[in-house]
Amino acid sequence: MLRAEPVWTDLVPASEAIALPDKVVLHAGPPVGDTPSAPIRNSAAMAVLFEGWAETEADAFRMIDRGAVRLVPAQDHAAVVPLAAVLTRSMLVQVVSDRHNANNRAVSPLNGGNGPAMRLGKAGADVVRHLHWLNGEFAMLWRALLKHPVPLLPIANAALARGDDLHGRTMAATEILAREQFGAAEPIPFLQQGPSFFLNLWMAACQCMARAAVGIGSSSAVIAIGSNGNAFGLKIAGCSDRWFTATAEPPSGNLEAGFSLDDRLGAIGDSAIVDAQGFGAMAMHCAPAQEKGLGPFMPASSRDLGRVVMSADDPRFPGFAIRSGLFARPVADGTATPAISLGVLDRAGRSGRIGGGVYVTPRAPFVAARDALKTNN
Repeated sequence: MLRAEPVWTDLVPASEAIALPDKVVLHAGPPVGDTPSAPIRNSAAMAVLFEGWAETEADAFRMIDRGAVRLVPAQDHAAVVPLAAVLTRSMLVQVVSDRHNANNRAVSPLNGGNGPAMRLGKAGADVVRHLHWLNGEFAMLWRALLKHPVPLLPIANAALARGDDLHGRTMAATEILAREQFGAAEPIPFLQQGPSFFLNLWMAACQCMARAAVGIGSSSAVIAIGSNGNAFGLKIAGCSDRWFTATAEPPSGNLEAGFSLDDRLGAIGDSAIVDAQGFGAMAMHCAPAQEKGLGPFMPASSRDLGRVVMSADDPRFPGFAIRSGLFARPVADGTATPAISLGVLDRAGRSGRIGGGVYVTPRAPFVAARDALKTNN
């Protein structure tokens, strides 16, 4: 896992990258069952309209509710999606591969920026219009800039040096990607307005790094982790076909004016994979702005927590005290669990993002994964 070198190699329709079938919607976290959270239900319906599987919003919601569209965890397909975003076959995905193993690759959709972005879990014609623009005009511009594979570790290192944590804060990484890597002489307005653009790409990179452990049957290495608003879950290398889950409590953090604790949705998003590789909340010491705002909600300093729950110092990020490699067994046997920095969504699916906070992962899934591995071996 510590040898993986993620490289952005392509931007193609999801159906080409992961053989995604028709009438399938990929979502964050473990399976949603019959009752997806309101934000995921909204996003799934907007994806149905984007794909042309329904003509009206009402028809799209009916398709979701009667099971005419299958809702499937994105990480079961080596894909990752942020917050309440979903992924369908016609959406373009960023393909990230391990330089040392071309068969180890992961994908993520383009980050929708601010405004009517799908990850916010709202319904409306503006969301569908934005999806068409993002996967059309903007994607063609972005694709034209991708003339050769882009190594992501150098960008991540440079961004850490400029105060990013590579999850809650990716402003420097987004600028480095656009200006220094692609040589964009003039700022791209959409990227200026959406400084978290690099996040989706880094999520795929972290999924790629985690999946380097796939196939090691005796390993408790976490290869998938995330939440869907109702449940938090993880998968390990030694039981790779099974999700270990617990109720997803809401993150603790700062809410925008006019919202109460009762308005918070439970933790949501596959971006937990970033923190599980040692970034985000686990690298808050690299991002003073993040630490100032969210540090009070951490169970311990990110340096101290990293030493307890992550397996090893990561030589790919010298000088930043990054520890990587999340394993279920030592977490289950210990007293601390990883923390994840997350946006907080409105549980009703009407207001989108209502704050930001920290989600301290529950211990039970790590214990269940450890015990299942003992049984299997």
